[in-house]
Amino acid sequence: MDNGPPADVSGKTCAGGPCSDARRHPLVTVEANQDLVESRLTGGGVPCPVCPGVLAPWGWARRRDVRGVGPLRPRRARFSSCLVTHVLLPVTVLLRRADAASVIWAALVARAAGRSRRR
Repeated sequence: MDNGPPADVSGKTCAGGPCSDARRHPLVTVEANQDLVESRLTGGGVPCPVCPGVLAPWGWARRRDVRGVGPLRPRRARFSSCLVTHVLLPVTVLLRRADAASVIWAALVARAAGRSRRR
């Protein structure tokens, strides 16, 4: 049984190829060290998980405050073959969360031990 993403039932074809549908494209996470990310990007060291392209630098995403990390302005990159852009989140940050992964993990461990912020 295929557990992949749901099929596109709209009947539309995407001009950009398999990567142009953002709902199906896997999240790309990178190292927490910004210097390593830059060197991999400029050297073509981050391949696309769907198409034969590689990531290239494409500006910066908006600044966001992440509890446990501080202010963060993630790198934005674009795949060379399909032209889809992505925000490259460091592995220490979770998608659509205002807390770092370590903060969330600590809260889960505390809750499992019976502690809570509520009295």
